[in-house]
Amino acid sequence: MSWRDQKQAASFRGVAFEVLRDSAPAGQRTQVHEYPQRDTPLVEALGKRTKEIRVTAFVAGDDCLSQRDALLEVIEQPGSGELILPWTGSITATCIDCTYQHDRRTQGMVQFELVFVEGEAEPSYPVAGADAASTLNSAADAVQMSALERFTAALEGIDLSQISLDAVLTPIGQVLEVVQDVYGSVSGVLGSAQRVFDSVMAGPGAFAHAVFGIIGGARSLFGGFYSRAQGVMSLFGLADRADAVQRLGGTLLPSGAANRVFVAAVRSLVQDAVAVDAVRGASELPSKTISVTRAGQVAVDGLKQGGVAVDSGTLGQVVDGLTGVDRVELPVADDVLQVRDGISESLWALPSSHQRRITR
Repeated sequence: MSWRDQKQAASFRGVAFEVLRDSAPAGQRTQVHEYPQRDTPLVEALGKRTKEIRVTAFVAGDDCLSQRDALLEVIEQPGSGELILPWTGSITATCIDCTYQHDRRTQGMVQFELVFVEGEAEPSYPVAGADAASTLNSAADAVQMSALERFTAALEGIDLSQISLDAVLTPIGQVLEVVQDVYGSVSGVLGSAQRVFDSVMAGPGAFAHAVFGIIGGARSLFGGFYSRAQGVMSLFGLADRADAVQRLGGTLLPSGAANRVFVAAVRSLVQDAVAVDAVRGASELPSKTISVTRAGQVAVDGLKQGGVAVDSGTLGQVVDGLTGVDRVELPVADDVLQVRDGISESLWALPSSHQRRITR
């Protein structure tokens, strides 16, 4: 590729100009130490020289004054910006000096003498960040507590003696089918629709705690980002949980007011348990050190309202962080983003009909 092909149009912060010439120093910053009775000095290297770029530029045309004003406006803005020069390409630089002139002999043109220094205008310091895993697990704990309270409150509002076993067994069976598709075979209170019915009748609170224990306990260790084994924590495992949340929302509700409340409460409880498991699962995936912003904390705090809200500020940051893991089987960015978006969409899709705001 010739230099003509590589030459680029000059601009600063998106405002174009023409370049007559530019120059910049190179080499090392040094400190020369001279000592008595020693013929050769010690030259200490202090890193690369500051790249101070001097540019002779101009704008021309019938609208040269408008072009001048536009260039002056971005030059006088504080901070650094993108500088593109024809022969050096794009760098981040700050304009530290500018002189412009009008010449009667060259009317229709304004000439500039510009000095740029390559580098960021703001210092970059190490910033302490919250532990992403701890942040997500804390939010999941709050959601679980909220879900338990909502479940018991929903059943306290109906007469359990009015529940028809025949009416609720089939829709509860559909809920269990979704759970089994994601987690494999489950036992205990989720072993069958009959067990669900009997356990709720025996004690709604104990049943709700058992559901979270079974769903959370079914998760196994990290098995590779692309593992498809049931129950294994992986990108596919997270995607399966996100899909399960949406599928559970589509299961049938029986006829009869009491029957509908009963099944809806069970279904919503299982949805919450799967959603919480997805959040906890994301915290367990290997990730590089990342920072969780306050905005992300606010987003996951929305979980306490029953609508599990995990966005790019929280779960998204954890999943995005996977691309930095030093493993042979790294996920590609598109796969990571697709799983993150799928989880976020599914969790936001949780129905609001069973939600009750829980204040701190």
